[in-house]
Amino acid sequence: MGSDRINKIYRIFFATLCFAFATLREEKILCCFVFEKIVLRRDSKREAEHFLVSLSFEGIMRTRIVGLLTGISVLFVLQNTSLAEIVGDTIVVGHTYYDSQHNGTVGRMIGYYPEPYTIGNDTVDGAAFFTWTRLRTYPDYGPRHVGFNIAGILDNGEYVIAYPDSGGGIDIDGMWRAGYSTLAMDSENGNAYPVYHACTGDEDFFRDYFGYESENMPYSWSRIPIPEYRENENIWPHAAFGEYEGTKYIHVVTTQQIYDPDMLLDNDTCYSRHEFDEDERVMIVNEQELVTEHGMNCTAEIAVSNDGSRVAIAVSPNRLFTRREGLHWTYPTNRNNDLWIWISDDGGETWEWEEPLDLTNFYASEIGPPVSDTFRVYTDCNLYFDQNDVLHAAFTTPKFYLWEEQLSNRAFIYHWDEVTNVFTVMADGMFFNAGWFGVRQTTVQRPSMYQDPVTGVLWCVHQRYGVPGDSNDVSDEGYLNSEVFVTASPPDMDNGQYYGLLWAEGVNITNTRYTGEGGAPAGQCRSEREPNIALNNDGDYLNIMYVLDKNAGFSREDEGEYTNNPVIWHRVEKDELIDLFDENAAWVENYPIHLDSTQHWEDSLDWDWEAHGGSFFLGENVIDQDQINEIPESFSIKSVYPNPFNSSLTIRVFLPEATHLKLKVYNILSREVAVLSDQQQTAGYRKFNFDGKELPSGIYFIYAKVPEKMAVVRKVVLLR
Repeated sequence: MGSDRINKIYRIFFATLCFAFATLREEKILCCFVFEKIVLRRDSKREAEHFLVSLSFEGIMRTRIVGLLTGISVLFVLQNTSLAEIVGDTIVVGHTYYDSQHNGTVGRMIGYYPEPYTIGNDTVDGAAFFTWTRLRTYPDYGPRHVGFNIAGILDNGEYVIAYPDSGGGIDIDGMWRAGYSTLAMDSENGNAYPVYHACTGDEDFFRDYFGYESENMPYSWSRIPIPEYRENENIWPHAAFGEYEGTKYIHVVTTQQIYDPDMLLDNDTCYSRHEFDEDERVMIVNEQELVTEHGMNCTAEIAVSNDGSRVAIAVSPNRLFTRREGLHWTYPTNRNNDLWIWISDDGGETWEWEEPLDLTNFYASEIGPPVSDTFRVYTDCNLYFDQNDVLHAAFTTPKFYLWEEQLSNRAFIYHWDEVTNVFTVMADGMFFNAGWFGVRQTTVQRPSMYQDPVTGVLWCVHQRYGVPGDSNDVSDEGYLNSEVFVTASPPDMDNGQYYGLLWAEGVNITNTRYTGEGGAPAGQCRSEREPNIALNNDGDYLNIMYVLDKNAGFSREDEGEYTNNPVIWHRVEKDELIDLFDENAAWVENYPIHLDSTQHWEDSLDWDWEAHGGSFFLGENVIDQDQINEIPESFSIKSVYPNPFNSSLTIRVFLPEATHLKLKVYNILSREVAVLSDQQQTAGYRKFNFDGKELPSGIYFIYAKVPEKMAVVRKVVLLR
C-alpha cells in the first residue's frame, strides 16, 4: 500500500476521531490523540480542518499541536461559533472553570524566555510560561489550585507543551484552595516564580506563597509562605522579578484583608523583597512592611526596571477614607479612588511610605456641581518601566457622578509617564451596548504595557466590551462578551515628542462576536477575560495570555453557568498590528481627566492621521522589517528625565560603537558645572546620573559629543 494512501487513511481516521469527540463534549474542545509523524505535516492538518468544516463545524479558529508525549502528539482544535477572524495564532495551555482570574488589577500571568529552551525531548526557539487560577470542577467552593504550564514553538512551526495532561498544565500549590496568581519572571535565565494565595481548609485564613520548581526534580514545586502582617488574611499578591547589584529579588505587594464591615475597602497594603539564591535553589524570605493603611482591595500593582534599580508600587485608595469624602457619597465603592505611587531607586531597599505621589488628586466633594461629571480611578491599573527605565502608568477611569450617587460602566483607560507628566487616553470606552457588564467590569479595562527594545514602540493590551453599535454580542442571560484589543504609541525617534502621547486606535485581535439570535448559550460564548502581556517579547511577536470564558459573566457571582474555559496563549506579529494601525488611520483623541484640564495634553495637529505623516511611524520615520532588526546607527541623547527636575537627573545616551564620549552640563551663562563623562565608553545605551542639589534653580544644558560627530544638546530646567 503506497505511503500517500496510508496517510490518506490516517487523515480520515483522525478527522473521524475529531467528529466523535465533538459530539461527546459540550465544550467543543476536541482533544485528539494521533500517532506522531503521521498528522504533524501541515498538509495533513489542513485536510483534517477542511474535513471538519465539511461536517458543519462552524468557524474553526486555529489548529495547533500543543504537546508531545512519548510517541504521541496532543492536538487541540479550538472552535468559534462566529465566522470572525483572529489576528495571530492561539494555543490552549490549560483549562479552568474559574472564569474571572483577578477581581481588579491583573498583573502579569505570562512570561517569555526568548532563548532556546528544552521542553520534554524537544528544543524550541523561545518558551512562554503561564500561571492561572485553576478550578477543575464546580460548584466553585471546592478544591481550587494554581495552574502552571510552559509552551514553545518547534522549527517546523508546531507547538509543544510541557504538561499536556487532560486539563493542560499542572497544579503547583498542594493546598486545599489556592489562586489569584501572578508571575515573577526571570526572562534572562528562563526561571518563573508564581506568587499566589492559598489556604489548607475552609476554616483557615488565606496566606501568600512563593512557588519555584526544583532544578533536579521536574514536576516538584517548593511552596514557601510569605510572613503575614498584623495576623490578617493575606490575599491578592502581585509580584515582579529584578536583579540588582548581583542579587536576584522577588518583589511582592499584597493586600491584608480586614473584615471590619466599616473598613471593608480600607485595607493594609504591604511590600516585601525576597532574595533567591539560584545556586542553592533557596529563597531567603523577609518580613512584610506597611505601604499604606488605605489599600483598596484587589488593586495593588508592582513593577521593576530592567536593571533592577527602580521599583514602583501603585495603590488606588478610596477617597471616602483618605479625603473623608462622605458628604455626598455615603458608602465606599471600588470606583471612587485616586491613584498613589511609591518609587524606590535602590532596588527596593528604601522607601518613603509617608510621601506617595498622588497621581490623580481629583477634586474634593465640597466643590459641588459640576464636579459630579468627572472621573475617578477604578481598582484596575498597570505599572511598567520602559527600556530607558522611565515609569509608565495605565489605569481605568469610569464616569463618576458624585452628587447624584451614581456610577457608570463607561470608562477611559489613561496613560501617564514621569517624563511627559500628562494624562492621555489610550482607549475610549464612552459608548454603550445593551447588556449587563457583570461584576467589577467597565467598557474598557485591564491595561498591560510593554515596550519593544529595538523599535521603541510602546504597546498596550487591554480588554473591551465590544465596539460602538455592537448590541448583539451577549450571552443568552444578557451578559456582554468581551474582546482583547491592542493599541500602541509611536517610538521615541526623531519625532519622539509624541511617545506616550499619541495612541493608535485599538485593533481587536480576538473579534469573536456572536452572530446568532437571542444571545449565545453557555458553551458558545466567546468572552476573553483579563488579558496580560509578557515583559519580554523579543522578536517579531507579542505574547499575550487570557481566559476564554464560554459563558459571559463571573460564575461565582451567579452570572451565568460554570463552563470549562480554555487558557489561551495568543501570539500576534508586531508588523501585522502596525499594518492594521495604518489601515485604521486613526489616533485616539484625548479628553481632560480633570475639569480644569490640569495635566491635559492637547495635540496641535488635532489627532489627524495625515497631518502626523500618514503612518504609525509619523511619516518620515517609517521603517521596514530590515531596519527594525538593525541596531540604530546614529549617536544621540535618547532621554533626559525628569524634566523639569528638582535635584537628580538621569541622562541616557546611545552610542552605535565604542568611542570617547564627552558629556557635560552647562548653565545658561555657558559655564561648565559638571562633567559626567570624558573617557572611552562601550557601545549601546549608556546611563548617567546628574546631581544638581547644590545648584540654583534655572535653565541648564546637557552637552554630548563624540569624535567626528556634531554635538547634541538638550535643555533642562532645575526647579526648587
